[in-house]
Amino acid sequence: MPAETSFFETPLTFGGLPPTTQSSGRSERRALYNRQANEAASAADLVFLDPDNGLERRSVRPLANKGQKYVCLEEIAPYLESGKSVLVYHHATRKNSVPAQAEAEIDRLSRLAGATQPWA
Repeated sequence: MPAETSFFETPLTFGGLPPTTQSSGRSERRALYNRQANEAASAADLVFLDPDNGLERRSVRPLANKGQKYVCLEEIAPYLESGKSVLVYHHATRKNSVPAQAEAEIDRLSRLAGATQPWA
């Protein structure tokens, strides 16, 4: 591992906050977490995002109890906009084949990345 490798190891957690997706505390905590992560990666060329489950799902809202296990597309955008390469862990589901899921996620990321072509 290169000596200049840095880590932002703080987990995103909603622990201690009200168990409701309407909680402004959850929204504020998620926003603060992402600001801190972006600051920690400010000098990086490559950012590796490792949420427990992967990219956001329609079935799990960002502020839901399991929302902290996913990264939202809008949270990836600042890294791309600042010219960074981004590697995102995404755990395959049981719904479709892995190649079909990869194609669907690449399509979602393509809209976000603009001229950059995502790949898996």
